[in-house]
Parts: sequence; structure tokens; C-alpha cells
Amino acid sequence: MPHKPSRIDRVLEAGWGPVTYRQNTELYTEAWHWNPKGTWSDANGKGYFVGDATPTEMLRYSYGYPLPHRGVTRDDGTDNVGYSRLTDGDLNTYWKSNPYLAKAFTGEDDSFHPQWVFFDLDSPQMVDAIRIAWTDPYATQFAVQFFTGDDPIRAPNRGLWQTFPFGQIDLGKGGTATIRLSSSPMPVRWVRIWMTESSNTCDSHGSADKRNCVGYAIREISM
Repeated sequence: MPHKPSRIDRVLEAGWGPVTYRQNTELYTEAWHWNPKGTWSDANGKGYFVGDATPTEMLRYSYGYPLPHRGVTRDDGTDNVGYSRLTDGDLNTYWKSNPYLAKAFTGEDDSFHPQWVFFDLDSPQMVDAIRIAWTDPYATQFAVQFFTGDDPIRAPNRGLWQTFPFGQIDLGKGGTATIRLSSSPMPVRWVRIWMTESSNTCDSHGSADKRNCVGYAIREISM
């Protein structure tokens, strides 16, 4: 750790001026508790954490914590810790979207702040259907799309996201849904679920915190 007392002493001995460094918690898809002292949304020491805004002592240690409902497998530079609740094969776990993009926090319709998940199938595969195991809250309006270019991450302007012929869903009911996407299989590598309206039903953590009852949650996806 760069902020260990012994390393700070070495920096001071070298005669350096002010030194800054950054955490790499976002590369690990972790939540950064810059101040380990703060409050939890759940009195049992779990849920959403807010660090105290004004430290009362020198902060020598700062921690990152894995997100329980994460969805990232592509951690550039840290692939050894990549895993996703969307594809872990366990229906008891689930991915959950960012609650702060929901109408309850933005004051705007969810369609103004779409949320999505996308998949890299590694090479073009013949796809004509998708199975989505939703949990609460689920998307009542969403589109299943494919990317026409080579790589939507490194070259997003060299292609378009297009909705499959039967991929627009306007009355989603949650549960485990098998959706026919086209009349015949199509060769695609990148697949995205673009979500624009939520059921606003509460997730497994209950209704005490409104953040549990907005956005989208998915247990597993297969094609």
C-alpha cells in the first residue's frame, strides 16, 4: 500500500513535495470507503455506506469492498478478479443497476436515463433467442439489441446498436422469460439489453430503503 507509514517516511526523506495517488477500486468494480468511519443504511452494518464528510483523525487506511450485485467480468488490467452475478450460474444471486439513475433520484422519467447490460460472446454466434431470469425490480420496457461493428468498447463509433426484429418488449412481466428475437438465427457477437422502464418492485433487501425498489435486477442470462 502506498500510504504505509514506512513508505511515507521514504517519500519525505527524498525531499518530494505534495504527492497524490489514486485508488484502483473502480477497476476492481468495488465500492471505495475513503473514510472507514461512517454510517450504513442498515443498522446491522450492511447496505449502502456513507463515509463521514469530515475526518476526525488522520486517514491512514482506505478500503475497497466488492459489490454484492456486481455485473462486470471485463476488468481491464485486473482480469484475475473479474466475475459477474449475471453469468455465475447461481439463481440465488443477481445483478442490480445503479439506483441513482432512477426517477426517484433524478426527477425524470427512467427513459431519459437508460440502463443496460451487454455481453461479448467472444466470436460471432448464431442467435435467435434469449432467456432472462429477472428478479425484482425488473424491466417492464426494454430492447434486446446487437452491435453491428467489431467492438462497442474500444470502437463505439464504428458500429450501431440495432434492436433484433422481435427484440422490443413493452409489457415485460418479470420472472424467467424466453424471448424469440428473430425468425432465423443471426450471427452476432455483442448483445445488449437496453432498459427504459422499471417495475419499481423491491429487491431481496426489502422496502425500508427506496434504493432497493428502483432500477433493474437480473439473476441470469443465457442465449
